[in-house]
Amino acid sequence: SGTTCFIYATGGGGGGGIVNSATTQNGGLGPYLKMKGILASNMPSSASITIGAGGSGSTSSGTAGSTGGLTSVGTIFHVVGGNGGPSAGNGGDGTGGIVTIITF
Repeated sequence: SGTTCFIYATGGGGGGGIVNSATTQNGGLGPYLKMKGILASNMPSSASITIGAGGSGSTSSGTAGSTGGLTSVGTIFHVVGGNGGPSAGNGGDGTGGIVTIITF
């Protein structure tokens, strides 16, 4: 028994791709979601938290959007971002990741 920390996080969402100047759209993939429970006694006394940035949308014809960034809590936990959208449609930017840590 003991205090448990529950970590919930997503990576950054992928950016949308673009095939040409047509109005057909194809967005990037959503970020991955990861959850982990860990005893508080196994957590480091401090850890850097990195929030993965959203992938950039494509700005040129025939180019896919970029992959979203990695979200991490020190070296104990990480989750990758979503893949960029294929080269079809106008590219929009992906959203950044999130981290939530709950202790109970």
